[in-house]
Amino acid sequence: MARKQTDSNSEPETLWRKLFGGRSQHAKQSDDGVREIAAEDRNAIRQYLLRRLSEDQEQIIEQRLLNEDDLFEELEIAEDELVDEYVDGRLSKSDGEQVKKSFLATPEGIKKQRFAKTLGRYQSDQKNGAIEPKKPSLLSRLQQSLARVSTATSPLAQAVVVLIVISVGFAVWRGFFYQSDVDQALVALNAAYRDQRSVEVRITGLDYAPFVTTRGPGTAKINENELQRAELKLLDALRKDPTPAAHHALGKVYLARNAYDDAIKELDEALKADPNNPEIFADLGAAYLEKGKIDLDNEKSLQEGLGSGKGVEELARSLDNLNKALTANPNLLEALFNRGLCHQYLGLTAQAKTDWLEYIKRDSLSPWADEARHHLRMVESQEKKLSKNKEQIFQEFLTAYNSQNRSCDSECAQPQAIPHFRPVLREL
Repeated sequence: MARKQTDSNSEPETLWRKLFGGRSQHAKQSDDGVREIAAEDRNAIRQYLLRRLSEDQEQIIEQRLLNEDDLFEELEIAEDELVDEYVDGRLSKSDGEQVKKSFLATPEGIKKQRFAKTLGRYQSDQKNGAIEPKKPSLLSRLQQSLARVSTATSPLAQAVVVLIVISVGFAVWRGFFYQSDVDQALVALNAAYRDQRSVEVRITGLDYAPFVTTRGPGTAKINENELQRAELKLLDALRKDPTPAAHHALGKVYLARNAYDDAIKELDEALKADPNNPEIFADLGAAYLEKGKIDLDNEKSLQEGLGSGKGVEELARSLDNLNKALTANPNLLEALFNRGLCHQYLGLTAQAKTDWLEYIKRDSLSPWADEARHHLRMVESQEKKLSKNKEQIFQEFLTAYNSQNRSCDSECAQPQAIPHFRPVLREL
């Protein structure tokens, strides 16, 4: 993959020489055409991951990571190497603590650590003879067949075997190694919100991050470089091939950016070409929910009676899309979580309680379940408050009824308390 070249006279390159004491040679091209990362770049990436660089140095690294695919791939390789060294005990105590804090505290880091440990045990067992020699793979058997038929059969048979080997190799590469622009953008989107998510709703396919209501600009823990990388990847993908998947992914990016109108536009485009996709319905419902919450808050700040009802209308649209998502896929947890929120904001406490109980039943151990329990407690508290209010009204009615009944003479047709409380009693 070709990497964008940096002008040697540009400001980033000049700052790179100033900070690292020499000129970055960027990637070299070997005799076989493969791009190679310079040793100083590899060292800089490692120092960056171990948090040994200054703030200026980190900014330069992050700018280059955004523009240079080769360097970003080197970052991923360096992360894996550090995890391997941590598992093998080859890191110093301070470096080990930094790796543990930076990588292994995330779900992705835990997976890498688990994989590294499993691989280490597997290699150790192989050396000790605890694992039987692995049987030749299908690809190996095909290659052996190719070698046999090359001398024993006709050219037509040789051609057939070659095509089979090439097809199997392509399928393996496509299934395990290839990542489309959309896939890379979604990885970047997950990385951008690794520490904190910007919306209360769940976006399909995104890992858990806590939702924190922040005040003022610059307080959210968002990786803007990764977020920009995701958006640019998707815009480029849509320019090349406007697929429903690319529109859907860009809708997720805009939803995470709190650009709800743009998110709705992209998700509507995705639905036009893929009208039965439950995940698109779920994310569209999430976008309308977040937009409706804002409009509800704005309407509450107006004088009573001047609200347009736009917020409630958008929550109704949210509920409609979330119901469609769950009709198409009853097991879609993101849609169930968001429907609980939507019912809660609409004041439908009974329906919200049902959704939260069902969510906890299906997902009882994840951090999302902890948030669901929090919302359930809020709904139950609202139920108790409403019930207490109704009981209080009824007791006041009885007190007033008995009081006026005692003071009413024999010609009184009915106590005056009944007409006064009749509209309220209808609500009990």
